[in-house]
Amino acid sequence: MVAAAPASALPEGYHYELVSPPDKNDGDVGAGLFVGAFYASADGDRIAYPATGGFGDTPSNGVATPYMAIRGDEYWSSTSLALPMAPSLFIGSNQALSVSPDFTKAISLATIDVETGRWLPIDAPELRLLDVETRESQQFSVRDIYGNAVASFDSATIAGNADYSRVIYEAQAEIGQLDGLGSSDYRVYMRNKSGVHSRVNYLPDGRVVPARLPDVSMRPVSERADVVYFTTRSAGSVSNDDRGLYRRDLTEGTTSLVNADENDDETVPPADVDFVGASADGRYAYFVTSQRLVEEDKDGTQDLYRYDHSKPEGSRLTLVSYAGETGSTPTQVLGYGVSADGETVVFVANGQLVPGEPTTSGYRLYTWRNGQLRHIGVTGAFSNRDRVLSEDGGTFAFVTNTDPIGQNPNGIRQVYVLDVPSGQLSCATCEGGTSSGEPMLLRGPNLTYFTTISYPRRAASTEGHVFFQTQDALLPEDENGKYDVYVWQDGELDLVSTGQSSDDSFFLDASVDGSTAFFMTREQLSNWDRDNRIDIYAIRTGEPLPEPPEPLAPCTGDDCQGPPPLPKPFDVPSSKVDGPGNPDAPSVNCGPAERKAKQAANKAKRLEKKAKRLAKKARKAKGKKAKQLKRQANQTKRKAKQARAQARKAADQLALCREEAEL
Repeated sequence: MVAAAPASALPEGYHYELVSPPDKNDGDVGAGLFVGAFYASADGDRIAYPATGGFGDTPSNGVATPYMAIRGDEYWSSTSLALPMAPSLFIGSNQALSVSPDFTKAISLATIDVETGRWLPIDAPELRLLDVETRESQQFSVRDIYGNAVASFDSATIAGNADYSRVIYEAQAEIGQLDGLGSSDYRVYMRNKSGVHSRVNYLPDGRVVPARLPDVSMRPVSERADVVYFTTRSAGSVSNDDRGLYRRDLTEGTTSLVNADENDDETVPPADVDFVGASADGRYAYFVTSQRLVEEDKDGTQDLYRYDHSKPEGSRLTLVSYAGETGSTPTQVLGYGVSADGETVVFVANGQLVPGEPTTSGYRLYTWRNGQLRHIGVTGAFSNRDRVLSEDGGTFAFVTNTDPIGQNPNGIRQVYVLDVPSGQLSCATCEGGTSSGEPMLLRGPNLTYFTTISYPRRAASTEGHVFFQTQDALLPEDENGKYDVYVWQDGELDLVSTGQSSDDSFFLDASVDGSTAFFMTREQLSNWDRDNRIDIYAIRTGEPLPEPPEPLAPCTGDDCQGPPPLPKPFDVPSSKVDGPGNPDAPSVNCGPAERKAKQAANKAKRLEKKAKRLAKKARKAKGKKAKQLKRQANQTKRKAKQARAQARKAADQLALCREEAEL
């Protein structure tokens, strides 16, 4: 039996839990040479993931099969998101295109009729809406007006409300009735709870226009799926007069032009816009355009605008990238994230927007929060994998080889963390990242069609956590020279993986608040993990799941007992992977309870001391630094209070164990 990783290998207050099944039929989590997508639920109790091979009795017809892991009271269990599939040589033929935000439904592809068992035509597979718990499914895809199957959905353009009783999607087909558009034109549709499909892409005057749905990670669909932002850009045969970004209210049945001209003395011609993001309720939207839509915009260069639908027509736009009278006008603006409440947007511009900022050339990072524009520094532009904004807009993390705070003179890629409310910028990797470790916030995916959901993966949390991976040894415990996962919070750096594995470890996703984070590793970090395959592990705060009993001392004869057997990996026919059970120990052993009580008490003491140190520093500091330290002290104080409660609970459990041992 492999000993679980010691608590010292974890960030303070966290523990490891094995998420993927103990028995994987010689398969691995991930997608072989490819990288599939991984998405966690908001509370961290579920994660959708791909794996090579078929776990248990699940058939595997491609490079990877989709699964969902669900945390129970005693263990994590995995259920397949795959539907019946005919044999195929195509890579990734087992597909789950989308997962609902509450992780109870999945849209999955089938090439075998689930009722008759007959193979479907190779050019007419079927999409079905799968209930993850019951394994029941209903038809999702439909046939167009000509009788052709419509199954060519793009996973990046499927979104809906929490349980997918309402789903918004994009397709190149005439569904329901003739629309007069071309055969290659894109349309946006809505499927309701009754399975009825209706068109979304109407103009304000009621005409139908080719339309596309922006990437759902930018929140073009509201959380209730009652508001949809769509664009006519690259949608097909669109006339010049109809170009633009539109907002469709499905409750009222009305459409509004978002990039509408609000000038008093001139008419601005229509133009394409770049959608940046929207608020979760659909009220606000941000976009980039070269149009001069308000009086403050004095030229035809790119600018960032905010749209507020709650305001009267003609006064809904705000020029965010406004340089004022003393700034320099940007020629290019790139948007990098919008908070869920729509009050925060992060962007870069190659112009001087705030008076008094340095005149250095290059892309400069800005935040616009609650109507206040702030210059952060010269950072350059970022790829999708190199930046992330927390859902509350409080933390923005990015990777760059520029030197925005004077700690990276050698031009090496580093991970920086911005506290958006205070404007405080920190380097998470500068002290140890001095080689070619190539830190990454997110890895892949380069195969995106396994699962998707309407949010970007959460490398930054609402509590200020930033998760990333690097080959650099940023802490002394990191000795393997491989990619390892780290977490940065409030100026403190910790390992998530141990730094001891013989293989790379990678961050996958996290809960909204960062109390749970998922990563993949080959290292065995739980006593339930008995193979050398790649697994998903979670680090979590709170009460841990039970581990198997402590190994017995060596013995001989009939009294010897080996390790508890692994459970049956799947139930038939549900294709659900059962995790380990909770076998009874041969005798009452209070050792684990004693260690747990001691660790909980020590953790509470450490947090209480840390809170006092931060409060003392806050009293001595001034201005923004004092506010930041005070906020960190209050956060640590709350964590200390929670840890003290857990310590009392652990002490009570130890007392009960000792009483039972005396019986």
